[in-house]
Amino acid sequence: MPSPLATTRKQGGPKWPLVVGVLLAVLVIGGIVAVRLIPRAERAREAVAEARDRATERTATSRSGERATTTAAAPTTAAPVTTAAPVVARGSRQDPGAVGETFVLRNPDDGDLEVTVTGVVPDGLPAVLAENQFNEAPPPGQQYVLVALTVTYRAGAEQQISPGLLSAMSVSAFGQSGVELNAYSCGAVVPNRLDAFTELLDGATLSGNECILTPVGDAAGPLLLRVSEAICFQDCDEVWIRLQ
Repeated sequence: MPSPLATTRKQGGPKWPLVVGVLLAVLVIGGIVAVRLIPRAERAREAVAEARDRATERTATSRSGERATTTAAAPTTAAPVTTAAPVVARGSRQDPGAVGETFVLRNPDDGDLEVTVTGVVPDGLPAVLAENQFNEAPPPGQQYVLVALTVTYRAGAEQQISPGLLSAMSVSAFGQSGVELNAYSCGAVVPNRLDAFTELLDGATLSGNECILTPVGDAAGPLLLRVSEAICFQDCDEVWIRLQ
């Protein structure tokens, strides 16, 4: 009959290999899991790091683009715009001519008139009274202003003869009052008056005086003479000359 001790050893002997086998299995499984999971974890960390780097790069690029846009959109100091001043013709109201200068009333069809003021007598009363015994002094506050003119006719394309200066040009003056003073206001006999009825051929010249009845205040100056086309409805040519 076997002893209890022998029975116990026989019963307990097979348990150790089982435990060892279980442990080995656990180790093997753990190793397999580690082998599979660790690379995945590393790849995950690398992916996270790569994503973080890309996000950082995009942010830097975006900020750089914003700075470039801001710089491009920054307001610049515009160069001052220079507007050319309008050209003012000599002999215009803005820039009247002077005594002794020659100006042209242009009319391509009927012909041009070259006009020159050769002299001015602000107080022409002595000359007017000496011209005719029936001449009278002007009304109180008025005086005779004598203007000496020389006019030359240049034939046009359609008209080769001037029928007379009366139908070709009109003479008037403006003083401080701004009221037109025309040559018809002087009713006196004027010495060497400009002949407005004589016909002129191409190149012919007439000289003479025009008389303008002028308020004393206007005669003191500045006084502007305007010579314009007599018969004209639009785009009329005119010349302004400063008398004093």
